[in-house]
Amino acid sequence: MIEIDYPLRPSNFVNIGDELTILRRIEATVTQDDHLNWDPERTSRVRMVILWSDERFTYEVRELTIEAPVDDFPVTGTLLRSVPVQMLLKLCINRALLTKQKGKALPLFQSMHNAMGSDPEMLPRMAEKGPQPETLRWVARLYTLAKIKLVPPAQYVSDAFEVPLRTASHWIKLARERGQLTI
Repeated sequence: MIEIDYPLRPSNFVNIGDELTILRRIEATVTQDDHLNWDPERTSRVRMVILWSDERFTYEVRELTIEAPVDDFPVTGTLLRSVPVQMLLKLCINRALLTKQKGKALPLFQSMHNAMGSDPEMLPRMAEKGPQPETLRWVARLYTLAKIKLVPPAQYVSDAFEVPLRTASHWIKLARERGQLTI
């Protein structure tokens, strides 16, 4: 189970451009359950403080705490090595991107998906027209989102547009050359 919490101060929201707002600080608690189980012999809970780094344009784990229930096994080197920190970080980031702002109805990165409307074929149709300015704008948006989610950006763009990886890589290069992708 993943629980996400974050400060509700305006300073905790970062506008990274192109109508994309993310959280600066994420506090996450991940508890082993039937779906998330990194050590079948013992249960544990991981607490992470995750901070956005403007300089490196990525989320980073700044604090990590591992707890074992009192009546269970202690925290040992074996348990520490079994915790898949990078996988948990990705899961927490994805959950945070979908987290609704307290008191509001829209997830934090809703504007990107609102622009696509309810048309799941919009990006593949754009791909058929080739690297037009609007297509490259979406390439830049998806590349940025992939970087935030810690997934391979070219593959993410390739999957979204349903084009070969080579084509996606070329479009990323074009988006950079034309100033639409600056990270």
